[in-house]
Amino acid sequence: MSSEMTVQDLMVFWQDHEVDIAPPSLAEVRRRPPRFQTGIRLWNVFQYVGGVLTILLYGRLLLLRTSSFLEGLGETLTILAGLCGLYLLRKGRSARSVPASLGLNACLDFHRSELARQRDFLLKSWRYLLLAVPGFIVLQIDAAVRLRYVTWSQRVGPFVIMALFLGLVVFARRRQANRLQREIDSLPHAERE
Repeated sequence: MSSEMTVQDLMVFWQDHEVDIAPPSLAEVRRRPPRFQTGIRLWNVFQYVGGVLTILLYGRLLLLRTSSFLEGLGETLTILAGLCGLYLLRKGRSARSVPASLGLNACLDFHRSELARQRDFLLKSWRYLLLAVPGFIVLQIDAAVRLRYVTWSQRVGPFVIMALFLGLVVFARRRQANRLQREIDSLPHAERE
């Protein structure tokens, strides 16, 4: 009989031990929402700047250049997608301020609901990127029509790159949503009086 532990014994020991996770302190609960809201506001500013730049650049292309009908249609669709995306971002992800008069339970409930709202937005927001796909397709068709000797890889390449980009965005947003869910799970449950 050996006194050494087997791999199976180590796995059972590792899985069965309990780790006490202390709930966050009252001060930490009060500090989390404003920090979270500041992060959301900064991210939204970054998104707004990107959206406005996209609209301005495609608007400049549309107004200052003599273009074909397909190119103008693609640029118009891209501008409309940018405007719609900014509206959906504002509607779905705007940061709400924590009212100063909230008690601990109300503060916890507010922060939990804000985390859940942001998580839900992240899980569905990748679909908003699909708004730009029609304009992208029209611009690619226009490029293929204007360039007669376009190879198969040059026609398919932009679509592959766009699909990879969308895949990476979906992956990143799911990771962010999972992180928010872990934070929701770590919050202590408010006791009802």
